[in-house]
Amino acid sequence: MLNYTRNKKILFSFIGFVLILVILTATALTAITIYGGALQTSLPQQQAKADEYASIASTTPHGGVVFLGDSITEMYDLDKHFTGKGYINRGISSNETAQVLDRLQSNVMHLEPSTVVLLIGVNDIGHGISQDTLINNFTAICNNILHMENPPKLLVQSIYPTLRLDNLNSYFGTKSRTNQNILQVNTLILEVVNKLALLGHNIQYIDTHSILTDDDGCLIKDYTIEGLHINNDGYIAISKYLSSYI
Repeated sequence: MLNYTRNKKILFSFIGFVLILVILTATALTAITIYGGALQTSLPQQQAKADEYASIASTTPHGGVVFLGDSITEMYDLDKHFTGKGYINRGISSNETAQVLDRLQSNVMHLEPSTVVLLIGVNDIGHGISQDTLINNFTAICNNILHMENPPKLLVQSIYPTLRLDNLNSYFGTKSRTNQNILQVNTLILEVVNKLALLGHNIQYIDTHSILTDDDGCLIKDYTIEGLHINNDGYIAISKYLSSYI
């Protein structure tokens, strides 16, 4: 009887382990299907992408429009949503303001862009980076761009809202990236932009946050994959809004 009970416990434990493994595997495969290459988020993988961008800088058309940011930018199919414009995507998944600042020269400034569309900060919030550090890095990014020999127009998007959905991807993607925190950072970003604009710099704040927000202050459900990243319908709305600024 004791052996039967013990064997039964072992069997149930094994079945439980297998079920957990299946769930984790399914979650991982789902994430890979959704995000593709943008799922590669470790620091070495981020650096490899930055190095790749740097390696093609000399053969990339100069004087164009460059989109700069994290995975939300990397996953933005610019050729699809801005057909024939030749806009350049320099987004890297999981980038914080610090990584963007580090790769700014080789990935963006070497391209001598006419316009830079910047969206950054949500990963700083999600990774527990202090608001002071975020804003200091953000200010440095803006200053470096605006003090180029031939400074481009700098369009700064507000950080997008998030939405907590009933799944693990949504939970882990939004648990620290609350809409309250995002609004606080957007207010600080707007202050920086306004100060630089008053100094005569060609910089403008674009309130993309407002067109993506529902009545509850969350990301519109029809515009998102898992509550953090944007789906095709969301990018359509963003592209239509951005078109009047670029």
